[in-house]
Amino acid sequence: TNFRSAMASGAGSIRVRLQHHKDRFEMTLPQDSRVSALAQEAARLTAVEPGRQRLICRGKVLSDASLKLETLLSKAGGELPVML
Repeated sequence: TNFRSAMASGAGSIRVRLQHHKDRFEMTLPQDSRVSALAQEAARLTAVEPGRQRLICRGKVLSDASLKLETLLSKAGGELPVML
């Protein structure tokens, strides 16, 4: 399994664990990021264009690009598991 990191971590950020087939990616996005930013970063890491992505977090398809990622966190400082 491949683990790759994207972007610097820090305060006011959201950790995302992205799984795409057998590959796993860890990324850190700003706290106020939206699904659209996640889709762009996923495209950079996986070469799957945002229009062809189906991002799933905790069983929910993330179809609203304007949704803030922080609304998906179960607790402050948590981590989002996302499948592509």
